[in-house]
Amino acid sequence: MKNKKCMTDKYKKLNEYVLNNAYKNFKWGEWDCCLFVVDYLEAITGKDYALLFRGKYDTKEGAYESLKKQGFANIEELCDEYLEIKPLKFAQRGDVVLFEHGEDKCLGLCNGDLSHFLTTNEGIRWIKTRHCLRAWSVKNDN
Repeated sequence: MKNKKCMTDKYKKLNEYVLNNAYKNFKWGEWDCCLFVVDYLEAITGKDYALLFRGKYDTKEGAYESLKKQGFANIEELCDEYLEIKPLKFAQRGDVVLFEHGEDKCLGLCNGDLSHFLTTNEGIRWIKTRHCLRAWSVKNDN
């Protein structure tokens, strides 16, 4: 029964997190798609996955440069390093997902059939999870 309560609390935290941040304005290096995701992960795990990146960039180009300085070619490599890769069809509430829109890729949070994504000009929006490219969950050793 304890595990069921833990999962219910995790789902509740996800919904509260999204609602509490629904109208927060996008800003590179302070509140972008990656920080939207890692701030949630920090809320549920206590671990700051953005420690090496937070506040170190203020443009899209700066974000990519910051990744490269840390040895990652892209955001997928960063997620592969710190999170557990999982098949998209097994993505669950609270898992990290990746969506591609044009040439841009964006991290979001799975909430079942729909996932939350922070956009540059529309705030948090929903995308069908099945349209995402990849999924990750928090590693058990973190």
